[in-house]
Amino acid sequence: MMFRTCLPSSKTLSPPAAKEEVVGLDVGVGLSVCSSVSLENILWICDTLEVVREVNSSAEPSAWDSIYVVKDIKQRFSSSMWILDWNSRTSNRIADLITKFSLSSDICVSANEFSFDNLPCDIVNQLLCEQLGLVL
Repeated sequence: MMFRTCLPSSKTLSPPAAKEEVVGLDVGVGLSVCSSVSLENILWICDTLEVVREVNSSAEPSAWDSIYVVKDIKQRFSSSMWILDWNSRTSNRIADLITKFSLSSDICVSANEFSFDNLPCDIVNQLLCEQLGLVL
């Protein structure tokens, strides 16, 4: 199973989006749900390298503004067979658009090949661009 989603040594997160990514990883992608039903062998994908480095690090979290969230995430990953890996935003545009849309609208996006017309225009346009790029 795969889900698509550093913290520098300073006291706050940089860039500011990194803190949102940590919270999104904790809440947005359902770490709590996956933990509660004991799902294992999950590859989590995150497009913020700082977050991946911080969660995968054996050192204590260094960003004070998210220390407890990062500690909780690290504990969940250490007690399961989960892997957190990084994927560049440029190769992950659709997932990034869906995540931003879901977080800003409190709507969970779910689609299949028969429901594209229900997706937001930005997401459909990106899907079409990527499909066109595969053909060329």
